[in-house]
Amino acid sequence: MLGNWLKRKMQLKTVQVSKEDIERFISFLKGVPDEDMAGVLIYATAIRLKFHKLGIIPEDLFDYPNLNPSKPFGPVLLSLGDTIRGFQRNGQEPDAFALMVWLHSLRAYFVPEIRHLGQEMWSELQRGFPHLIDGWQVTRLIIKDPLPPSVITEADFIPPMLEPFRNNERH
Repeated sequence: MLGNWLKRKMQLKTVQVSKEDIERFISFLKGVPDEDMAGVLIYATAIRLKFHKLGIIPEDLFDYPNLNPSKPFGPVLLSLGDTIRGFQRNGQEPDAFALMVWLHSLRAYFVPEIRHLGQEMWSELQRGFPHLIDGWQVTRLIIKDPLPPSVITEADFIPPMLEPFRNNERH
């Protein structure tokens, strides 16, 4: 009984920390101009594809029709969190920021209590969709690694269940 109580307390604390983190991230995104949001999307997509290739983010993680809530996603979240902290320690803020898009997406995807915040985050991110070509060209010039062509075609990916509500839908 004490074990269950402690486990639930830890879960609630995790949800609260995740909620506060994504709320801060959304607050920051609200200040990003639409044109610059395209660069965020391009770089976040490049990171996602790179991490798919490295096996850090499994390609089927956002496989909605086959979503298995009991699938162990904790190790992926821990790995992403550790990688973000490493990027920050090494002064790789753009990498850390781009990876935060996926950390927050995964948290919102698997934690129903904050899913609405994931939808709000993607509502902000999608402001960059009309500017993806320009964002791709600018980002190509800024980063050292060449961007694979698949980045531009994948940059408008929104994880299932995190699609933003339209104006006439309940938020």
